[in-house]
Amino acid sequence: MPDSLLSVFYSFFHPTQEGILALDTETETILYLNPALENILGYSSEELQGKSLDFILSSSTHPKETLTIKHNEPLRVYWQLKHKSGEDKLVNFTVNSTHFEGRGLLLFYFTDQSEIQQTELRLYYMQSILRTLRLLRQNLRYLTSESSIFQKLCDTLKENPHYFLVWAFFSRKESYKFWDKRG
Repeated sequence: MPDSLLSVFYSFFHPTQEGILALDTETETILYLNPALENILGYSSEELQGKSLDFILSSSTHPKETLTIKHNEPLRVYWQLKHKSGEDKLVNFTVNSTHFEGRGLLLFYFTDQSEIQQTELRLYYMQSILRTLRLLRQNLRYLTSESSIFQKLCDTLKENPHYFLVWAFFSRKESYKFWDKRG
């Protein structure tokens, strides 16, 4: 890569919070990535320069069709990249086509969405737990015996696939019974 191109990248993209990657359109190899993208992927710039973009794409997300990217018309996409450890990273990226010194380039601007995805998943589980508790509270008003209450509790939890935990201990006349999701 010419020093002039490297100095332009360095002056524009240091220190930005978004991950930046420059791809040569002719050879389809990585020319440049900034420290923010190094942090997202776990690779150093030297490890990725000259490699194909496929090297960092998660195997399940290799493009099945070609995306058309027009000059000066950015394309925004959610995608999964592969961290050096093998972990998938959900990213939001914008890609734009440009030319520099007669060379075609694709510039990618990455934002890590993995933490947001994990937070959304935790929120979904918490909402699921709250829905189940509301349903239990509603049903328990009409049940009177210990066994019918316990059976309703077990039935309600069986319907919710998110519970991989011990449900309860049931005590009667100093004998303890143990139930879990399997039995």
